[in-house]
Amino acid sequence: MQLSYLIVDDNSLFLEASKTLLTHQGLNVIGTAESAEQCVALADELDPDVILVDVDLGADSGLALAARLTEAPVNRHVIFTSTHHADDYADLIAETNALGFIAKAEICREAIEALVGNSPQVGERH
Repeated sequence: MQLSYLIVDDNSLFLEASKTLLTHQGLNVIGTAESAEQCVALADELDPDVILVDVDLGADSGLALAARLTEAPVNRHVIFTSTHHADDYADLIAETNALGFIAKAEICREAIEALVGNSPQVGERH
């Protein structure tokens, strides 16, 4: 079964570029969102297996969004992204239920699959 992905970022150029890149690399990117509210609506509608969330969503907090997405009864799997280095957010991310963090400059299928592969519950929540 191929996993499905939703990308959330307030930068529309990054959304389009990352969707194109990851789709060309064989990932099933089923949608993009530019805000926390749009993400929650699309997550409910599309039911992605994994959601890539920018830590800084402009007016919204990616960390607060992840907390909403990973709480019961529907535990959605989140991977954080940012232009900043992982060390900048390590303590904050460690306090979440996220699968991990990938710097935007390093986003690729291999990096995503490495995090997803270390989490056997991904794809088994349905």
